[in-house]
Amino acid sequence: MFVKLKCSCLLVLLFILFSSQKISAQSETVVIKNSLLRLPNQQFYLLGVLDGRLDKSEIGFFTKGPFNKQVPANFNGTLEDAFSSYLNFALSKDSTKTPIVMKVMNFKISEREDGTDEIGKAELQVIFYVSDKDKLAKVFQTEAVAEEKGADISLSHERRIRKVIENVLMGFNNSNWQETPLVYEPMSLVKSQTTDVKVTDNVSRKKWNNMVTGHAAFGTNSEAGWGVSYYGFKTKESGGWFLTYSVAYDNYAIDPSLIIRKGFNSFDLKYGKIGVGLMRRLGEKFHFAFNALVPVGSEKLTRILETGSVLESSNIVLGIEPQQCFYFITKSKVSFVMGAGIFERFTTSEVYNFDLGLRIEVGIKF
Repeated sequence: MFVKLKCSCLLVLLFILFSSQKISAQSETVVIKNSLLRLPNQQFYLLGVLDGRLDKSEIGFFTKGPFNKQVPANFNGTLEDAFSSYLNFALSKDSTKTPIVMKVMNFKISEREDGTDEIGKAELQVIFYVSDKDKLAKVFQTEAVAEEKGADISLSHERRIRKVIENVLMGFNNSNWQETPLVYEPMSLVKSQTTDVKVTDNVSRKKWNNMVTGHAAFGTNSEAGWGVSYYGFKTKESGGWFLTYSVAYDNYAIDPSLIIRKGFNSFDLKYGKIGVGLMRRLGEKFHFAFNALVPVGSEKLTRILETGSVLESSNIVLGIEPQQCFYFITKSKVSFVMGAGIFERFTTSEVYNFDLGLRIEVGIKF
């Protein structure tokens, strides 16, 4: 009955965690907000935008739902229309200056995990052409990448898109494009040329995270106990699973009836634990962790013989303890952590060989 009650409590908690997640959308639309862009000593005006990407079906993806499902992202219309609409508003247009066509060779927005955080990214690669009626001459090629880390990163894709567009235009404006020899090609030929070139990514960065928690636990063979745990892990920007390392100390009161059944009058067990595990983000603030810990400690046993004499013994205790936990971790420099899960403990103790129980954790990540 007691075990069933524990399992029921855990299932209710997990249901609450998952039911709080947003339902994934089937697609997401990005609208670029109008804003002015002032370029010093601007000697060109934008005649048009060409889409030279090989795959024009989407502009990247959002991540949605408890398992970070990738949802396609697009503009309301074509990339050429979206960029042209924004740039026609952002840039001054003086027909007495040089007409320029901007060809987008690669463009993508994306989201990824950095451990317990999210990173939003926009990447853009373009070629600028001088236009002469139905001919184009390549004069400059550049790329830009914008990244941001934070909560609800999906809401800020539009800002990063404007950032990379502004960066490539500033790079072009500040270049010596006017000194480039003009070699013209038919515009129809330039339009027909597509590419799947990827923008050079930044070197993958890893960040060390520290998480300290206190926990309460109870099991089938142990009464309510407490403990402290430290978790350390390096997150990777590509997301997915990442390794965790942990050390812990537990203080449990063993069920007295178990001690008596084993033929002892007193039992004292002290141990610490070290372990490794895997953790994965399940949503904006939720995570799942699987840990495998090795309890290492000693036990002291006392047995009163029929003659009245006392027999004491002590043993080294080793074991293995798998844990499966769900965590809620807020997004801040010092994050609040709350977790719940189950554990299975196997030891070489003469009294306490096995336990199955529930643990609740509260702590901080920094």
